[in-house]
Amino acid sequence: IQQFIDNLQSKEKVVRWEAVCVVGHLAAQADPAQIIPHIPLLISYLGEKSIVLQGHSLRSLSRIAAAVPDQAGPIFEAFLEAADAFGDNKIGFVIEAMAPLIPLERFNERIAAFVEPYRYSDIKVVVRKANKLWKQLPR
Repeated sequence: IQQFIDNLQSKEKVVRWEAVCVVGHLAAQADPAQIIPHIPLLISYLGEKSIVLQGHSLRSLSRIAAAVPDQAGPIFEAFLEAADAFGDNKIGFVIEAMAPLIPLERFNERIAAFVEPYRYSDIKVVVRKANKLWKQLPR
């Protein structure tokens, strides 16, 4: 995993994108001490111009939150803060990233409050993603 962690700050964007993905995928098997120090960097990527890097970072962070639950709070807050920057047509990426947090029940009320208005969006793909997440939430 160390090679991918080292590549998180690569100048080559494709190498950085793939490193972000792989770190998220390996989070469940990695020592949390290897992952935790890099969470702020991954969160910072939510504000990048590249939608590819933003999307990869959202998915990676959601996997990290599921694998390292004591870090889920700051990650969830970062998702909420980043939502405005994603705008109406890209908000579906944020909605999807919240799904792995559902087993961490402490977030479910806030996830529901966040996603509920998007169930009535004018953008069909956003409605589809919001409804899919809505159905996953316990009632």
